Amino acid sequence: MQLFHRAPAVALLIACVVPLPAMAAADCQVDPQSQQALPPMARPAGYPRMRQQAHDVSLRVSVDAQGNPIDVSVDGATSPDATGRSAMRWRYRCEGIEGVAEWVLHLPTQHCELNLTSKNFNPPRYPPQAFRAGIQGEVLVGLYPQGDGQVARQAIIAQSSGSALLDEAALTAARRWTFDCGTGMDGSEPGQEVPLTFSLN
Repeated sequence: MQLFHRAPAVALLIACVVPLPAMAAADCQVDPQSQQALPPMARPAGYPRMRQQAHDVSLRVSVDAQGNPIDVSVDGATSPDATGRSAMRWRYRCEGIEGVAEWVLHLPTQHCELNLTSKNFNPPRYPPQAFRAGIQGEVLVGLYPQGDGQVARQAIIAQSSGSALLDEAALTAARRWTFDCGTGMDGSEPGQEVPLTFSLN
């Protein structure tokens, strides 16, 4: 009878000594709607002056239980930072637990270049309030071209300066810039990241 009384204690001791197998991470999938709403970005031609050719990129994104990206690694991209920032803006499906999304992303050919004349004639205006407060920073504006001689169909903050004033000033200027596009441009045209620096010097 004493053996049966000791059985729960023995089981508890075994449970503490022998580790349980770790639960495997879930296989997550990127939400295609979020990916279509914010297609991948590339650095614009001219930074350096070359157009991105179509190529495949391997992505590995760590995702939390709510479908939010935590971390990303990129292999094979011409502009890995820009591609990584794109992946961090998308939503993911992980069935309620943390997981990893791994897939090969096809980046299409870049047909459009930012028209530098339109950019130079429409520079961002330093917000007076930010200037007086000594606020500086760099903004990465993301622009999605829609055709030759036209402004972007969508403009977003790809990476914030940390100041809402500077971010809004950058967006206001960028919405006036136009593009020079070659033949073959269509709805798959990748977005372009454009850096803008606000400096008191």
